[in-house]
Amino acid sequence: MAGARDLLLSLIDYDEWAAGRVLAAAARCTPEELDRPSTNPDWTVLSGLVHITSAYTFWERTLGLPVTRLDPGALRDVASVRALADEVRRTLHGFVSARDDEALGQLVRRLHDGDPPIAAWLVAEANRERGSYG
Repeated sequence: MAGARDLLLSLIDYDEWAAGRVLAAAARCTPEELDRPSTNPDWTVLSGLVHITSAYTFWERTLGLPVTRLDPGALRDVASVRALADEVRRTLHGFVSARDDEALGQLVRRLHDGDPPIAAWLVAEANRERGSYG
């Protein structure tokens, strides 16, 4: 599938852009603010950040990579969450960059034709935001 590598890289970049904006805003919070309940009363703001970062585990599972263990106890501040997200993103980028369009095209087709067709939503979101990553 022509363009599969570029498509997947743009989706990973979109995840990075979106999570980066949230993490940048959260970096301005005090430790007390990070421990406050969020809009979900079962979560603090910090646990919400860990949840957002867990989106990368979707990509690891999808690509057949070992899934990063998210230990909320080790993710005690925004810097540790960002460091984990950056590490996983580098791994994903490296994996996708090293594959050819044909192999990645099979993956994109499985995502698109799966139940639910998550790739269709991801592609729509990435296309909507394309060009506004800055």
